[in-house]
Amino acid sequence: MSSTLSKVVAGLGLFTLTSAVLIGGTSLKANAAGITPTVTPSTQTVSTSSNVTLSFTPVTPITTGSTIIVGIPSGYTGGAALTTSDIAVTGTNITSTVSSGFSATGFTSTLTTSANVTSAVTIVIGGTNKLSSPVAAGNYAFTISTSVGDSGGNFQYVGQANVVLVKAVVPVSLSFAIRDNLDLAFTNSCNMGTLSVASIGSCTYRLKVGSNAASYAISVATSGNFTNGAYSFSNAAAGATGTALTAGTEKYGAIITPGSATNGTAALATAYSAGANTVSYINGSAATLLTVTGQNNPGVSSDVTNTTLVTHRAATSSTTAAGLYTQTVTYTVLPTF
Repeated sequence: MSSTLSKVVAGLGLFTLTSAVLIGGTSLKANAAGITPTVTPSTQTVSTSSNVTLSFTPVTPITTGSTIIVGIPSGYTGGAALTTSDIAVTGTNITSTVSSGFSATGFTSTLTTSANVTSAVTIVIGGTNKLSSPVAAGNYAFTISTSVGDSGGNFQYVGQANVVLVKAVVPVSLSFAIRDNLDLAFTNSCNMGTLSVASIGSCTYRLKVGSNAASYAISVATSGNFTNGAYSFSNAAAGATGTALTAGTEKYGAIITPGSATNGTAALATAYSAGANTVSYINGSAATLLTVTGQNNPGVSSDVTNTTLVTHRAATSSTTAAGLYTQTVTYTVLPTF
C-alpha cells in the first residue's frame, strides 16, 4: 500500500515539472507570454481608409499550423469585408498564410512555416479592402494573440485624442519715460544754461523703455532749429561722421549713446551714429532714432545701462545772436509684437 502511494506521489511530482500536458491531441501552455506589438501608422485622422501594419516579435516560437488572432478595435469599419488577399503576414521562416473568420472585431491567420518563427512578424491589413478609422477621435487598441500563448496590444491614436494643447497668455508690458541723466527722476527739460564762447554747453537726459515686445523702435521729431525766433544755430552734420564741436565755433546738435537691452541689442540709425561727434538734430518729421531687437526690462531706478542717453550740445561764437534759444523734441516708441 505504501509502495503504491509512493509511485502516485512520484508521478504527481513529475507532472508538476512539466510545462505542458497533451489533452485530446492539443498542447496546452501553462502560461501566456506578453508581447508588445507596434501599430503603424501610430496616429491617424478620423474616418480615414488606409493600411494598418502590426509588428511583433514572438516570445514563444511560432510553429507551423499556428494561428494569429488579430483584434480590431470597436469603431473601425471594413473588417467584415476583408479577404485573405487583403492580409499579408511576413517574417523569417513564414512560407504562407491563410486568413479567415473576418468580422468587424477581427480575423485569424493560420501560418505555414519552414521552421520555428522567433524573429519579427509583420501583419499588413489592407489590400483591395481596407479598414477605416472611427468617426470619433479616440485611442484605439489593436490586439494580437497566438495559439502558442503570446498576447498583447497597442494603440492607434485617432484624431489627436492623445494630444493636450497647453495654453497661457503673457500680458503685454510697455512703459516709456524720459528721465534725468542718472535715471533718478522724471524730466521734460534739458537746460544748457548760459553759453560761452570759451566752452561747449550741454545737457542730458535718458530715454527709458520697458517692453516685452519682440522689438521696438524709438523715433524723434523736432520743432525745427535751435532758435530764438529770429536767428537759428547752424547745425552739425548728419550721419556717421557728424561734427566734432569746438568752443568758439557755432554749432548745435546731439550725441546719442544707445545703451543696451536686457534681452537684445540696441542700434542707432545711421543719421545718429557719429559716436563721440555731434550730429544734426533738426528733423521736422519723425525719423527712427534707434531700434532694439529683443525685450528690455530696465531697473526701476539708476539704470544707466539699459537706457538711451541723449546729450544736446551747443557751441557759440562771437557772432551768434543773443537771445533765449529753444527747440521742442518729441519721441515716440513703436513696439513690434
